Amino acid sequence: MEREAQGPRHDPSHADVRQDGRNMRAEKKSKEKDTHKLSVEVAERLFRQIGFQKTTVADIARELHMSPANVYRFFAAKSEINEVVCMDLLGKIEVKAEEIAASRSTATQRITKLDRIRRKDTL
Repeated sequence: MEREAQGPRHDPSHADVRQDGRNMRAEKKSKEKDTHKLSVEVAERLFRQIGFQKTTVADIARELHMSPANVYRFFAAKSEINEVVCMDLLGKIEVKAEEIAASRSTATQRITKLDRIRRKDTL
C-alpha cells in the first residue's frame, strides 16, 4: 500500500510511454505512416515531372531530405514504390468514377467527365 502512495512502480513493459503519458510507439508509427505517405506523394510528383523510369530512389530521397537507404526502410524496391503510386492513383480514379457514375448527368456528360479524369490522372 505504501508503494502506491509514493507513485506508480516503473514497469519495464511500459517503457514506451513517456512521462507526459504519450505513447512513443504510437507516435513513431504515426510518423512512419506520414513519411510513407509523403514518400508516395513525392514519387508521384517526380514520376509526373521526369517520368517513372527516369526517377530514381535517390531523386525521391533528395526531395524528402533523407538518404536512399532510409527510403528503403519504407519500400523494399523501386518497383514497390511504383506499385504503391499506381494503386493510390487507381484508388483516386475509382472514387471519382463512382461519383460521376452516381451523378444525375446525362450519359454523354458522364463519359466526358470520365475522359477528363482519365487524362488528368494519367502519368
